[in-house]
Amino acid sequence: MFYNESYSLSDYLNYDDLNELISKVRELLLVFQDKIDLSDTSKYDITMVEYELNDFPYVEDIDKIERNIMNLSYDFFQPFGYIKNKIWKDSENNVYKSFSYEDINRIINDMNVLYENRNDTRSIYNLQSNEEWNTGVTSLVWRE
Repeated sequence: MFYNESYSLSDYLNYDDLNELISKVRELLLVFQDKIDLSDTSKYDITMVEYELNDFPYVEDIDKIERNIMNLSYDFFQPFGYIKNKIWKDSENNVYKSFSYEDINRIINDMNVLYENRNDTRSIYNLQSNEEWNTGVTSLVWRE
C-alpha cells in the first residue's frame, strides 16, 4: 500500500495531515515521472503549498491536490476501485461543498489504486494512444 492512512468521522485534518497528503501526491507524481510530463503545469502542479499551524486551506487548495490525481488517472486509466473526484462548487447556487473525512479517504484510495496499478500495460497504452491522438501523429486508424 502506498499511503497507509484512514480517517473517521471523529478525526479532523490538521496541518501535518495536509502536508503529509501533499507530500504523498508529489511522491506519487514522481513515481510516474518517466511516463508523464511534470513540466506541463496546466495538468500537474507539484508546487503545492506547505501549511503551518495557523493556515487555513481553501477548497481551491484541496481541488489542486485532486486535480493532480485526476489528471494522472486520465493520462493512464482509472483502475478498478478508483473513485471519481468530487465537484466542489455547486454551480447552480454558487456554493462550495465542504471537505470531510470521506474526501480525504477517497483521495488516499485513489492514490493507492493508481500506485498499485502503475505497471499495468493498459495504462501505458492509454497514455500512448492519448498522446498520439492529441498530436495527430498516430498509427491508430479510425474505423466506422
